[in-house]
Amino acid sequence: MNKIQSIGAMIAADPKNHATEHPLFVVFEWERIYGANDAEDHEWRSEDWTDAADRETARSLDEQYAETGEEPAGWHRCLYTERRRFITACLTRDGAERFIAANSHRYNGAHVYVESLYRNEEMIAIRQHLMDAAREVKP
Repeated sequence: MNKIQSIGAMIAADPKNHATEHPLFVVFEWERIYGANDAEDHEWRSEDWTDAADRETARSLDEQYAETGEEPAGWHRCLYTERRRFITACLTRDGAERFIAANSHRYNGAHVYVESLYRNEEMIAIRQHLMDAAREVKP
């Protein structure tokens, strides 16, 4: 069985529990956007911006900030929002997981998210072609 047939066999063997008939396995990472107007969270950074406060220190800084409305001396309250950033898309969950295993050191919280290829005739045709190629293999 060649690589194309192997991919087709993996697509055909997929457990079909993704809430979509035509899944695409997308690898995302988490990206923080600092200073965003729609900030959802914050972190505390030391005056030289190199050290983030640990949980206990952050809790104390939050309490001080709540009382005074000002950043405690030597600390900056950095607002941010997190969003998913696209890395790559794979035709199989196995492909996505292998990609993460080989490259996770380069990304922040790489994870697989299933998207739908619904109404994407080109990609659905490619998936079908791969599955057909796998069925053509004679044992």
